[in-house]
Amino acid sequence: MRGERSSATSTSTVERTQQSAFLEETHMFHPRLVSLSQMELSSDEEALLIKGLKHAPSPLSEEKAKLEILADLASKRGVYGRLMRDCVEFIKNNHITCRSKKDVFTIRILRKKLGDSDDIVLKADKGNAVVLMERKVYNEKMKALLQSSSAAEVKISKFNPHVREVRKKVHEAVNILPKKKDRLAILEPNPRVPRLFGLQKLHNAGTSMRPVISTISSPTYKLAAYLSDWFKFKPGKGVKNSVDLVEKLGREERRLGHCITNGVLLSFDVVGLYPNIPLKPTVQYTRTLLLNVDVPEQIIKDFMSLLEMCLETNICGFDGEFF
Repeated sequence: MRGERSSATSTSTVERTQQSAFLEETHMFHPRLVSLSQMELSSDEEALLIKGLKHAPSPLSEEKAKLEILADLASKRGVYGRLMRDCVEFIKNNHITCRSKKDVFTIRILRKKLGDSDDIVLKADKGNAVVLMERKVYNEKMKALLQSSSAAEVKISKFNPHVREVRKKVHEAVNILPKKKDRLAILEPNPRVPRLFGLQKLHNAGTSMRPVISTISSPTYKLAAYLSDWFKFKPGKGVKNSVDLVEKLGREERRLGHCITNGVLLSFDVVGLYPNIPLKPTVQYTRTLLLNVDVPEQIIKDFMSLLEMCLETNICGFDGEFF
């Protein structure tokens, strides 16, 4: 019995070792800071960049920071009376840690280095890594990406007719937007050409970039958000996020009456999901869904006209050029 128990223990240990080796070999997490430039960084500068692009340094002055918080609270709708007094009392009686002289010096030197070397700091495609790269190399990679995707350079003069067309279609959509103030609210007062930027890929071999187009302040930015909210429906299947997944698994365990111990969770990555969605069948399917819930034909006509205009927008700007 001892020999069998010892053998089983030895086998279990070997299996755990093999599993550990497999995980170490197949799951590699990149460091939080990846430098692809020749810039030399001090340990303090590296520590600052490792905190990520969303890191907000501590304020320089505690008094100024508290005044800004109070001014922000005063401008919020619904924050008044006892709630406002409690917030003010809490802010006054609690200390706010200010930025140290060391942090001030580190930020100042890092900014100077980035300005002198013309390097840029960008986010990696996956995870929370920060990538330091020469701007020249970054521009070359993005231009190569545009060439490989057969993007054609266009003149900025083609953007102005598009802006006029958006304004015209929105003002004509009186069935889905009956109030004039709503039509004016979804029009961008100072529209800009969508901006192209890239995220450095670290999880794949090579040094390719993932293109991202920011449509913030574009002519159809607010319109697309409005149409998305208007069209939203609750899907019968699927999960919204990790919290929804945990809740649904919990309900399934309660239904079964026991804990799920032999389940396998699979995750699939679709290559080029959004670029490969066929637009015409998708647009037609949205119309079918609206017909199925008895939406009036005039409203459907306005919705389809605005939706197609949003999807036809196919222009972006990079490094002073337009494609």
